[in-house]
Amino acid sequence: MPKRLVALVLLALTAQLTLSVPTNVAAAEPYGVDAMLQLDHLPYLQMDARAGGQSSYDRTGGNNDYGNYLYTDANGDKVLLDLLGPGTVYRMWFTGFIPEQASIKVYFDGETTPRINMLIRDLVAGNHPPFVTPLVGNELVSSGGYYSYVPLPFSKSIKIVTNQNALWFYYNIGYDLYSPDTPVTTWTPTQDTSIVQSLWQHAGVDPKSDSGNIAAIGTINLASGSTQTLLDLAGPRSISSIKLRIPGISSTTFASDAIDILNNLWIKIYWDNESSPSVSAPLGSFFSMGQFGAYPTRSLMVGMDDASNLYIYFPMPFQNRARVQLVSQRAIATNNISFEIRHAPFTDSFANVGYFKTAYTFQTRWANDGRDILLLDTEGAGQLVGVVASLAGPPNVFMEGDERIYVDDSQTPAIQGTGTEDFFNGGWYFDRGLFTLPTHGLAVHSPSGGQDRIAAYRLFLSDAIPFRKHLRVGIEHGNRNSVTMNAWTLAYYYAQPTARAVLTDVLDVGNSASEASHGYTISGATWSGTRGYTYDGVMDAYGSVDDGRSLRGYSWFRLAINPANDGVIVRRKLDQGIANQQATVFVDGAPAGTWYIAGSNPNHRWRDDDFLIPAAYTRGKNAITLQLVDASLNIDWTEFQYTAYSLINPVAPAPVPTPTNIPPASPTMVPTATPLPTPTILPTPTSPPSQVCAPPAVVATIPVGTSPKGIAVDPQTNRIYVGLYNDSSVAVIDARTNQRIAVWSTRSRGHANGVAVANGRVFVSMRDTANVVVLDATTGAVIGSIPVGGMPYGMRAANNRVWVANFAAGTVSVLDATTNRLIATTKIGDFPSFVATDGTRAFVSYYSGGAAVVGGDGTLLNRLAPLGTGAFGIALDATASHVYVTNREERVLWVVDPTSGSIVRGTPLSPAPFAMVLNPITNRLFVVLAAANQIDVRDAATLQRVALLPVGVQGDQGGDGIAAANGRVYVSNNAEGTVSVIADACQ
Repeated sequence: MPKRLVALVLLALTAQLTLSVPTNVAAAEPYGVDAMLQLDHLPYLQMDARAGGQSSYDRTGGNNDYGNYLYTDANGDKVLLDLLGPGTVYRMWFTGFIPEQASIKVYFDGETTPRINMLIRDLVAGNHPPFVTPLVGNELVSSGGYYSYVPLPFSKSIKIVTNQNALWFYYNIGYDLYSPDTPVTTWTPTQDTSIVQSLWQHAGVDPKSDSGNIAAIGTINLASGSTQTLLDLAGPRSISSIKLRIPGISSTTFASDAIDILNNLWIKIYWDNESSPSVSAPLGSFFSMGQFGAYPTRSLMVGMDDASNLYIYFPMPFQNRARVQLVSQRAIATNNISFEIRHAPFTDSFANVGYFKTAYTFQTRWANDGRDILLLDTEGAGQLVGVVASLAGPPNVFMEGDERIYVDDSQTPAIQGTGTEDFFNGGWYFDRGLFTLPTHGLAVHSPSGGQDRIAAYRLFLSDAIPFRKHLRVGIEHGNRNSVTMNAWTLAYYYAQPTARAVLTDVLDVGNSASEASHGYTISGATWSGTRGYTYDGVMDAYGSVDDGRSLRGYSWFRLAINPANDGVIVRRKLDQGIANQQATVFVDGAPAGTWYIAGSNPNHRWRDDDFLIPAAYTRGKNAITLQLVDASLNIDWTEFQYTAYSLINPVAPAPVPTPTNIPPASPTMVPTATPLPTPTILPTPTSPPSQVCAPPAVVATIPVGTSPKGIAVDPQTNRIYVGLYNDSSVAVIDARTNQRIAVWSTRSRGHANGVAVANGRVFVSMRDTANVVVLDATTGAVIGSIPVGGMPYGMRAANNRVWVANFAAGTVSVLDATTNRLIATTKIGDFPSFVATDGTRAFVSYYSGGAAVVGGDGTLLNRLAPLGTGAFGIALDATASHVYVTNREERVLWVVDPTSGSIVRGTPLSPAPFAMVLNPITNRLFVVLAAANQIDVRDAATLQRVALLPVGVQGDQGGDGIAAANGRVYVSNNAEGTVSVIADACQ
């Protein structure tokens, strides 16, 4: 049968099967107007909602964030949003349109007639129910921006279009998508928003019920440098509100010492006897006024009321204990502080309830440093519910920064915006001045010391951003991080520490071993090969190469899952240069929905996209068979990788019936199932059973000099060699005495980075001069210099070979340690970082997405499975039967089979993992967590944590130096100028 005819037959069968959807549905979570009213539900984890956004951001990665649409439809309208549901649109924001011309049309559930068809200016005018003030507002209300928070739920689909052709038209639309089995009542013009309207009109009053609340009331005097506890309460209960009244802080009078009070009085809240507070922030930012003084912010959940009370109404349930403290960092006393804390019983289970937390930071970001201002970076499960930002930089231009929000380790931003003021629902650098509204506002906009300053807030309530594994929220400082500025930021969020999305399998399409192990079959193939692209967002300047396939028929494969799942998220890596890809998803022969991605990006073509499979199809199974049938007829369905994340719920779920009334799959349609191979079991330590390995412990800290980087150990002479970056020199340590005994000059200004020892010689990579300096390992005399590739970084040596990772050149150089000559330089991939070796070959990580195997003669022997942008630290176990790779961006530790190149397993790490070493004596992995100044010690066989050890200060340039020998692990502490010594041995 011709391939095209096969595809048409499959589509016909798809149409039949979609009539037989399982009757059991997802657990009810409030949506639409209910989500806006049920604010007591904010702490509850949202397992079935995935937040996303669509905007006019510049698809090239530049700053032309206007006039960019998904596509133009058959009516000639510009498509702003095109989703298959169920879901809800919660936020629409616009600016730059022509008021007399620009219309908006909203089509629901595949209808050909729009249910909403009006001018944008009328939609936000506030007098067209249900689009009423303050749920909507125009540029006069929201300082340059036009917004609507009227929820638009949809059962099957939503499409939003405009006729606007104005060059400077900007838009941002925020939405939630739900599990395909979620019942949703689609929006109608009769939707009643009157109760929400009343709540929003009375911002400053607790919008939640006061039933059952008890008030703790008092007045304190807070001495300079002191701490006082306002509440110490046993649970289970929930704090409903906290109010403070402080002399000098008023809604009408800006006292001269207001900044001192608001910035130097801190609130701290501890839950359930934790040693570090979940809430720790200065009062100005905590109450949404920011860092630049008092302002009568009046949002729905936090601000200052008419009586000059600072208030916060976020619900804060706790299970065992709550302690609320005020801490003074002022030079003088603060007297007559009045407080009122209201709390009530909490009788629900805490299994799916997150704890209220804040993340407060001060950051200086330098022009062209390539890093976003980080608002929140957290592991676990929960949701973001608000942001407060105080920013100072060159007038106006610093507000060109776009927000980028990443969810659950996807490399594609779930939300990517168009500008800082746009993120806060303003426009044109807040050209209409200060304002305060229930969900957003601008508290300060003033010049100071040649810089412009703003303080703004935005709440995410009905549009909270849920995460199940990891959430990273950042915003650029200027266009492409091109502006030097200071940022004081605070994020409000709810969280549990345990991740609910657990990585259980990865299919690397295009890798023959991975395809075989997953029973991968394809019909109607249109292409196979290798592509090199970039992702949107933070990593848009870093390309990566991957192999994959495209089709106009179907693909079939199996993925391993956790049988105790509450549904499964399948993530596809695709080529989004091809527009409007669509496929029908079958799970074990049953139709589970349609996977559709509207629009395209021919500039940054890599994309990660998720599909949520309901528990009815997955619970109780060790694996599922997926068949993806191309439903777009003349458009290729592209696939490079599929990743399965099992959603784990600690609450024992009720049994889910097996889907019924589902016709059996045709034998010609679905290939015979190929059993998944038995998971590879990692080897256990080879120590005899009588041996006992002591817990690892830091036993010494050795001062070595400025900016230590790479470390190498000579176990024969008990000497440790440390590259000192700033001095372009090498520190020498006697491992028996833990004393620095010498500092040797490299006679170079190239900045010492990596270090390796071989044949009585020390090899030092000079990062800025693209050469390796060779020193005599006994005297320190300079023997020679070997040219290598650009920006040489990590190094390893064995059997008179030295492998050098050349970061900027994308190559690996192999050196002969007996003749000091270059043997070969081999291209492997963008940004090679670190090296591990088994003596005959080297495994080299490259940051753009993987690891390569290079022989002693420079031959490229193999590539490991794609490991995601951020592949960095690398290590081998004692028998070289497994390779371990850390990923700094995805914050995961991968285990890879070096023979097949396939991923065996992975485990999340936090904060971001850097360099790594394996101690063969104990079979333990030591991973540098530079941001936390810690070493995460893991059992190499199980990946279970053995210890979390504090070391010296790493700083922004730390995390690169670690080595192991003779029962010791050595860690360079870049910012502190020391080396930490960790004892790790067996008896």
